Amino acid sequence: MREVWGRRTEDPWAWLADDKDPATIAHLHRENAWTDHATSSQGPLREEIFEEIRARTEETDMSVPVRDGSWWYHVRTTEGLAYPIHCRRPDDPATHQPEGDDESEQVILDQNLLAEGHSHLSIGVLDVSPDGNWLACGVDTDGDELFELTFLDLRPLAEGRAAEASGEVIEGVGYGFAWAADSATCWYTLHDDAHRPDRVVRHRVGTDPADDLEVFRESDERFHVGVGLSRSGTTPP
Repeated sequence: MREVWGRRTEDPWAWLADDKDPATIAHLHRENAWTDHATSSQGPLREEIFEEIRARTEETDMSVPVRDGSWWYHVRTTEGLAYPIHCRRPDDPATHQPEGDDESEQVILDQNLLAEGHSHLSIGVLDVSPDGNWLACGVDTDGDELFELTFLDLRPLAEGRAAEASGEVIEGVGYGFAWAADSATCWYTLHDDAHRPDRVVRHRVGTDPADDLEVFRESDERFHVGVGLSRSGTTPP
């Protein structure tokens, strides 16, 4: 029995809401097994459709470069790899075109490397600081759309070395992120128990996330909170 706005409803499946209950997991495994059995005859058709889609997809490709500050950013995909590779090249101040050849390309994030050892990978935050020195990266390997936010120093890439993590890790971050103009301060969102983004929190790269300051909280459950830059690039207050 559950009651919402004074109306009581009998819900025989309410017990499934407890995802930590072993009975819930066992029930879902049985449901999946039944689905596999019931749809087993469609296996060849699924494979045929998959191969047709794959044959029409250009697996090795590159997006159109987009300029942001002193850099041109693009995304590469490679045949046989499941995830994209995020790259950049310096801006040529004389032509305002990507500078140099393939050797000038910097790989700022290879999602294929992040996915190693995991059955799932999604990126909820991927944002380079205004000065081009830091990459904020929010990674989810569980599928719950709660991201682990880290910060990578991109300056070593110019010397042929790997990007270096700043050290702090912020757990349970939602979608929505913004850098301040100082390229050190940033804002991110957190969720309540109902998985609703309800808070905006401020962080400074290199500091303990335990000291982060909550700058806004939406207590009305009808609304979700987000954070991002305006079209003009103006940072949040």
